[in-house]
Amino acid sequence: MIVFWLASILFVIVLAFLFRTERRVLQAGRARSRALVMDGVRLAAVAAMFFVLPVAQPRPLATLGLGLAAFAFIAVPSSWMLAVGGVDPKWELRRIQAEAAELMARYPSPMPGDGAEAMHHIVRYVTRLRTAETAQLCDLLIARYDDWIDGSQRPLDLGRRSIRIYDLQRELYGDEVRPPELEEQEATFRWRLYRVINEMAECGAAEPTPEQKARFTGLIRELDSYRRDDTASFVDGVQASARAWLRFRTDGEPWQPAIGVGDLAPVLEEGRHRLWPRTSVFWGAILDETDRRELAPTRRSR
Repeated sequence: MIVFWLASILFVIVLAFLFRTERRVLQAGRARSRALVMDGVRLAAVAAMFFVLPVAQPRPLATLGLGLAAFAFIAVPSSWMLAVGGVDPKWELRRIQAEAAELMARYPSPMPGDGAEAMHHIVRYVTRLRTAETAQLCDLLIARYDDWIDGSQRPLDLGRRSIRIYDLQRELYGDEVRPPELEEQEATFRWRLYRVINEMAECGAAEPTPEQKARFTGLIRELDSYRRDDTASFVDGVQASARAWLRFRTDGEPWQPAIGVGDLAPVLEEGRHRLWPRTSVFWGAILDETDRRELAPTRRSR
């Protein structure tokens, strides 16, 4: 009897070590809480079987059967628990974002047939991963992917979503997400200058309304608030291009800031690439009420 109890203590220690190790494996795999519970129940069943061994009847068949069952339960790999219990939705969402990013890098917008089919599959999967915790991030991602599929993305929507998606990712995943490239003040400055330029582009339509013309003129003046040593030549170039368009434009000719007027084109192009080489320079920027209002209706009915 003493031998049995000594063996029992040793068995419990081994089982506790196994439970701790498997818990770490499952947590590293971002398992759902139910997978952790299932794994705990499995090992608890093993312990119960072991302690029933001395009284199991009929002997020796019951003893042999329980022993084999306990061994089988121990031999179940933690990967099975992960497969059955599933991955935490927010971490599965993290994985699918990387898959979507690869797809967007591979296919232009609008996407051709095979790329669009793959992205539609991702959109449907993201919809299934939507929880109370991930709802806003899922909505923003779906809007981004839908726009990429049909080529309808606006630069302003792209920028706003990039900022808000990054903020939500930092909230959900912490240090798993790389830190922003720029300080908050600089990221906000670049975003708001970008916003002015692109709002000008939308107001400078081929056939602008009187309201759009008035807003366009107001935005030219607003650019002065973004003048500093490293942006002065760029702001001057944009203003000169915009005023020339107002004076000399012909019907059906939209304003195109990247083209510029005469020798302004290189200045504008250089400034654009230096200030906004990629949307990640906006990460960490502060979104104001205008941005948040524009972001609100993100979900589309499919």
